[in-house]
This record gives sequence, C-alpha cells and structure tokens, in this order.
Amino acid sequence: MGAPSIFAVLSTLPDSQYQPVIETLVAQAASDANTHPVIIAPEDRPLVRSASGKVSKDDPLLRYGHAAFGSSYPVLTRGEAAVLFRDRKKGRNAELIDDRTFLFLTDSIPQAETLNAFDAFCFIITGDRSAIPFMYEWTQTVIHAKGNASFRFLFVNEMKLEKAAEFFIELKAELNPTRNDSVEYVFCGSLAIRSEELALAESAGMLIPEAFPRGTTHGQARYAATRLFARSSVETSDAAAERVRLFSTLLD
Repeated sequence: MGAPSIFAVLSTLPDSQYQPVIETLVAQAASDANTHPVIIAPEDRPLVRSASGKVSKDDPLLRYGHAAFGSSYPVLTRGEAAVLFRDRKKGRNAELIDDRTFLFLTDSIPQAETLNAFDAFCFIITGDRSAIPFMYEWTQTVIHAKGNASFRFLFVNEMKLEKAAEFFIELKAELNPTRNDSVEYVFCGSLAIRSEELALAESAGMLIPEAFPRGTTHGQARYAATRLFARSSVETSDAAAERVRLFSTLLD
C-alpha cells in the first residue's frame, strides 16, 4: 500500500459554476482505477451532491461520510475527515487512507505550518486578469512557507485551449518573475461546460461525462483530471508519514 496523495483545490468560481466543474472532474478521476478520489468539503458548502437512493457500501470509507452523486466516490466534511485521520493516528483503518487521492476543497489559506501536507495546489479559475491577485497571494504564501511547491492551473469557461495556454504563460510570468526553479507551474488545460449539456445531463439524472461520453467536455475533463490530480514522485515513508500528520493537524 502506498501513501495518500493530498491536494488543495481552490477556485474563484461562484458555487453555481464550481459545483458542475468539480463534479465532472472528480467523476472523471474516479474512472481511473489508480486514483481513488476522496473529496473533503467545507461543512457549510455542499459543493458535491450526494447520491440518491441506496448506495453500495463496498467502499468502507463511506462509513465516515457519504457517496457522491453519479459516481459514488466518498465525500467527507472536514469534521468527518478529522475523525478518519484521528482513527488512523490511533492505529485504526490505515488501509482506508493509503493509496487514496484526497481533494481538500478550500477558499482560504491553511496555517503556514501545515502547507507541507499538500502534494500540490490546484487552481480552478477563469482566464482573466481579475484572478491574478488571488493567485499571487496564494502562491507567495505557499512559497514562503514551503520553499518549493507545485501549482496546477485549470481554466474554466474557455473553449479554445490555445487561448487558455496564452493566459497561463502570462499568469506564470506575473507569479514567478524571478523564474524560481524550485516552484513548478503546470498547465492543466481548459474546461467549458455548455449550459445546454448541463441542463440535459441534470434532467436525465446524470453527470456530463456519463451523459455525453463522446462530447468535447468529456475529453477536456479527462485531460484536466489526469494533470490536476497526478500523483507526485516517490517519497520516503518518513516524509509521507509527516504529510499525513500535518494534514491531520490541519483538520483538527
């Protein structure tokens, strides 16, 4: 069993736009047998809908939270996640955490001393300059606390990949003017969810990848999820244990 991956996921989108984007991305990630995503959502922002009806309890992690709509991967509140990680600290259920990909949805910067818990910081933003102050505050805080960091960017509501790539290059130049080689900036593509596709998928009780398996949105989501949630390079067992300890501290 391997160590868990832990990603901070941040967005400038309003919840009405953020929800279908995060549901589409994580459903796509869940279709990869090696990813095993788990969402940790704020207590007061149910950004992922719950599955309706009876859900298989084959995944024992569902004892701590609930299943996501349309895909049945686990969704935990921060309080539920804190219980899970406290149980691990007591020597229980370590196998429920190992090899998982935890997606910590947040809109605020965690305490500096806990930032080393994260493998990478994933930003889901629109491709306009209004996002730059938000990005700059976040990235500079992380760099000052960690020294090195991986930042991954997905641009939403942009149909043309080339235009999103151009903005990424501009954004990277503003965020990293000194070209700090210890900081990684990763372009994760663009994702444009059409309102008519979303309406049809919702009326059918499906997520977009399921409703339109050959659609453009599905292809964009597959590319983005693969890059956003890619597992980091191999680390020592001591380093992995320290990341888990720091994340448990953050949740408490």
